[in-house]
Amino acid sequence: GCLPLKIRRPKDYVAPSDGKLRQYHVSGIVSTQVEDGPNKIFIGNLPPALTEMEIKEFLSAYGELKAFHLVKDIGTGMPKGYGDASVCIKY
Repeated sequence: GCLPLKIRRPKDYVAPSDGKLRQYHVSGIVSTQVEDGPNKIFIGNLPPALTEMEIKEFLSAYGELKAFHLVKDIGTGMPKGYGDASVCIKY
């Protein structure tokens, strides 16, 4: 059956020890390198039918998408069903 979509902070998340937030983002550009930080989230149990663009559109509903990385199988290039993103959450 279908598993529920998981969105959470990565298990290894550690807030910057110096208390400074790093902002290296140009509005409108989505990086493929997701840096550690307070806006980094893990996305899991992604249905294989979803395209990378559909996942980005979904995440953009929560705020501006700064970075996104969909993990893919090296041999086949097919998505493994999880990834990381950095989203500036709108409240």
